Amino acid sequence: MSGHAQASRQAMVEGLDQLKAGGVLGEADQGALIRHLDEQRDTIAARIVEITPEYQRRVADDGLEAANAWLAEQGRLLGEQQGTASRHAVSQLDVSRDA
Repeated sequence: MSGHAQASRQAMVEGLDQLKAGGVLGEADQGALIRHLDEQRDTIAARIVEITPEYQRRVADDGLEAANAWLAEQGRLLGEQQGTASRHAVSQLDVSRDA
């Protein structure tokens, strides 16, 4: 994990620590959110590795503009998938059921 990614993760964990200290999150919910966010980071990293060869092929065959349009669509799809997964993860938290 890069230094920036590690710092970002640490900031996220510290934010969740504050929510836990404030009584908003329990230990189990904090752990579930940390696991979910780590899984999302890993999914994004794996997807980047997976689509890089196709992107490079598209740049060579179709040009940069078309390849970037394809890449933008891949990003949009991944964002939708990640959003759905996050909504599901949050709906499982005790705090969500109390609201």
